[in-house]
Amino acid sequence: MRKVFTQTIPPNASVLEIGPFYNPQLRGDNVKYFEILSQEELKKRAIEIGQQQYVSNVPYINYVSKTADLTIIQEKFDAVFSCHVIEHQLDFIDHLNKVSSILNEGGKYYLIVPDKRFCFDHYNNTSSIADIIAASYEKKQKHSIKNVIEHRALTTHNVPSEHWAGRHGDITPNHIARLKQAIAEYETGNYVDVHAWCFTDHSFHVIVNTLNALDMVDLEVEQMFPTQPGTFEFFSVLKKRVKP
Repeated sequence: MRKVFTQTIPPNASVLEIGPFYNPQLRGDNVKYFEILSQEELKKRAIEIGQQQYVSNVPYINYVSKTADLTIIQEKFDAVFSCHVIEHQLDFIDHLNKVSSILNEGGKYYLIVPDKRFCFDHYNNTSSIADIIAASYEKKQKHSIKNVIEHRALTTHNVPSEHWAGRHGDITPNHIARLKQAIAEYETGNYVDVHAWCFTDHSFHVIVNTLNALDMVDLEVEQMFPTQPGTFEFFSVLKKRVKP
């Protein structure tokens, strides 16, 4: 399904892929990449986490920002693409607005997003519009201890077929140890990269259209592709409104 979805991006479109690491979904002379690390740093990171077989997949990174700041980009694109990126963003609204700022008028943001019902986030609550708006006002510089605990200690298995069959797993083994480890990791004060948001295919699109109706973002849902049986992600196309 990923390949089918990416093929909906016009072949002649100028595209920015956010966060490709060692598994870029798009290739071609029309594609540029944005990451928090350079190509060489990403290669080293892949080796560090035991993924050395994918080192050759790491693309040249055109734009690097240690703080994932899209405002460093001074050009505009017909399309922006991300795969399992938006659920990590501290400020969902700010992310959408920064993506919009680098899109041409009528440009589109193509996203692949995990559906929390069928991945390791199954037991964590679905994020609400109130959560999203609150984060925009709080301007956090790192993930909350709640996010860290949920991601490190309250997650289950990541086998979508098992979730679809109703077998969601047990999170109680080593529960106390996992909680202690999550709290200790947060207390280091370092940035911990975890999921900030949990969505279903329906909740994500309702949130985006609600933010659009509130004039908090100028991206609106153009197409949605629901989570398919046996899988754990959905696909979304957000279009930048054309100014009157």
